[in-house]
Amino acid sequence: MFETRWFFQGEMPRAVWTWLAALESPADTQPTRHEVYLKSGDQVGLKISRGNLELKLRTTPGEAFTLSGGWSGVVELWTKQEWQYRPDGVPSVPDPVFDQFANSALRGARFRTQKDRTLVKFQSQDDRFLPVKEKSDKPNSALLIELVALSVADRGPWWSLQLEVVGDMSLDVSKQVLMKGMDWALGRGWPKELPLRKADSMGYPGLFERWSSASD
Repeated sequence: MFETRWFFQGEMPRAVWTWLAALESPADTQPTRHEVYLKSGDQVGLKISRGNLELKLRTTPGEAFTLSGGWSGVVELWTKQEWQYRPDGVPSVPDPVFDQFANSALRGARFRTQKDRTLVKFQSQDDRFLPVKEKSDKPNSALLIELVALSVADRGPWWSLQLEVVGDMSLDVSKQVLMKGMDWALGRGWPKELPLRKADSMGYPGLFERWSSASD
């Protein structure tokens, strides 16, 4: 499905949490994730996470947009596939697969990350977005908003904002819901001192490519 993400350097401002709370949907704060990404270009996301090998592919070039509130970014269409190699939910158990992939002495650029994720979900209904109260609820069309406090080895603290659409719908409808959802959510008090710009909008693979290019 379609998604849009922005990255920012530094700690997440308190004003962002105030904005999220004003959306009035229960926040799902998830356990810390330790992941390792293997750099494979800005259209490929390949990582080890929670006992899974995960592959994400951007199937078409990203599409730039500017919303009515002046926020700009890039919408990207990604597909995802996963292969599990050990049971999830056992972070205290040593994971030799993760440790080997995270070994920076081996060939190939890689990035080891720590993520603290907070999610809120809304059901899309006509032109309205209604809070989803129960984690188990799976509406046919849902807008997900994700805040991530991100730590990357040797890069210090970063954070990100992502909005995406999930559910059983066509790609055209998914994109329309995402654009409407971004206008609606950001219009409900996104901090004016935190501009959302196309230059900061990309997926994790794009961020890692940018860092690699800057260090060459």
